[in-house]
Amino acid sequence: MTEVACWAHARRYAFHAWETDTARMDVLLLLISRLDRIEKEAAPLSAADRHQLRQTHARPILQKIYDYLQSIRTEVLPKSPAGRAVRYLLNQWEALNRYCDDGDLSIENKATERSLRGIAIGRNNWTFLGINSRPINRLHELLPHHWSAAGA
Repeated sequence: MTEVACWAHARRYAFHAWETDTARMDVLLLLISRLDRIEKEAAPLSAADRHQLRQTHARPILQKIYDYLQSIRTEVLPKSPAGRAVRYLLNQWEALNRYCDDGDLSIENKATERSLRGIAIGRNNWTFLGINSRPINRLHELLPHHWSAAGA
């Protein structure tokens, strides 16, 4: 398994920091928006062409972002929103760049998160579905694929 981080999360950190550090975060958000424009251009392309476009256009912007983060990391307070944004991006840097290595990867994982949200919420809700009084050897009966059979 290979970790691929999400630029939507990175952008969110920078956006939250924008309110308290507009000058620094404006630059960062502008650079991130350039990555988004490249991805809009890359969307209809084949995976191979998308990979080539990212290598040619996104890699230099990623290097600018990295250099900028390195230049401001000592200027921001570590626990400030800007400090958290810089720390998040630098800590996730390899994973944030991984989408450029493969044209089939996405720059963000919001769609994946949305698809898993129902499972995560369900898992939390299913905890309170009488499980504490059910014998351990009959827990499988509560799984969703058994629901239609029980209702018939």
